[in-house]
Amino acid sequence: MEGPGYDEYRQRVRGLIERRLTRGDRIKYLFPAAGGFVMALVLISLAISEPDTTPANTRWILFGLGLIGAGWCYIGCRTLLRGSLNLLVDQRQLARFALLVSTLQAAVFALRWTGEESVLPALVFSLVFVVVSAALVVVARIQEAELRLRIDGIRRP
Repeated sequence: MEGPGYDEYRQRVRGLIERRLTRGDRIKYLFPAAGGFVMALVLISLAISEPDTTPANTRWILFGLGLIGAGWCYIGCRTLLRGSLNLLVDQRQLARFALLVSTLQAAVFALRWTGEESVLPALVFSLVFVVVSAALVVVARIQEAELRLRIDGIRRP
């Protein structure tokens, strides 16, 4: 496959897919990384150290929320350490993670809603996040397809 013009082709494709992080991007990814770390540390330690009188459901919810924080920390740190965004992979993974988290949140509120009307506003608000996250997944897929068409449009040597 290597031949004249192939390096230029690979560089043009990489230019479409990979984008180096700017200083602003680094700050943007530092917040979820740091916030996710703190969230994971605090919530998981609470889940472990709560007294025996704390219901098991509360401990599991704290632990689950701590894992969500760990996920945001992982995503932020991975992006910062790599120093670039892969528009084909990262955007889709972030959208799917947001959909997973918002769906889990809505499921927790739906389970709590049975009999407690005070939970209804939180359930409705979390369902809005599910819809927005699902839209982000669709947009990521469309942008991925568009990017693949642009890559195919670059003349291969």
